[in-house]
Amino acid sequence: MLQFGVCPRCQEQIDSERLGFNPVICSQCGFTDNATDIREDIRFEKRFIKVAILVAFLFTVGLLQSASWDKFALSIIPLKIKQMTHTASMEDLTQIIGICKERLKHECVESSLSQMAEKGNLEALAELGKYQMKLKKTKLATQSFNHYFKQGGLDLEASYQFAKALGELGEVDLASNYYDQVLKARPEALQITVTQNYVKMLVNNKRNDQALNLIKTVRSSSPSASLFMEDEYKTLVQAAVK
Repeated sequence: MLQFGVCPRCQEQIDSERLGFNPVICSQCGFTDNATDIREDIRFEKRFIKVAILVAFLFTVGLLQSASWDKFALSIIPLKIKQMTHTASMEDLTQIIGICKERLKHECVESSLSQMAEKGNLEALAELGKYQMKLKKTKLATQSFNHYFKQGGLDLEASYQFAKALGELGEVDLASNYYDQVLKARPEALQITVTQNYVKMLVNNKRNDQALNLIKTVRSSSPSASLFMEDEYKTLVQAAVK
């Protein structure tokens, strides 16, 4: 475009007297049609485009990071790097779990608990199973609980949640064993929710006699429990008569 008197860089008109020189140099921005300069300009433009793309990418990543992690956007980065490189300590993983729970990043919580378990923290397996039950991942929860108890776990809440999970999957006999363990662990207390879910599982699986005996046992354990699950008791008694 120099030969037409217009600079291709700044689009300014080039003085007519300069058009007779070789190379032609723009008085406004210094652009020249010298081949070496042209190649340099092309390289400069390519570098500029690459830098601009990189800046835009980093800016976008920063926005996504901020939106995803909110106030934890900066603190989570080094923790996640440690986790991905399998160099995170128990304390690091505990911090990650706390942040992920607050941000409702369930897969992050599960993977962190799994890593803690792999590092030898047995109770992390129990917590993993409980968390999976909250997410209604029943099959995964039973796997976590099964590994936990095979390694000698004793957490009563885990036993209860395992019993519920097994009941949902139709493993009634095994579920009954864990329900019984939970009830026997605290014979002095009326474990209302545990017993109600136990009875519900038995009824749903057409084990009315076992359910009725369970209610009778609880009702006879204390005068204050004499009317425990009255509606269910009456229904089961009537069914037994028929």
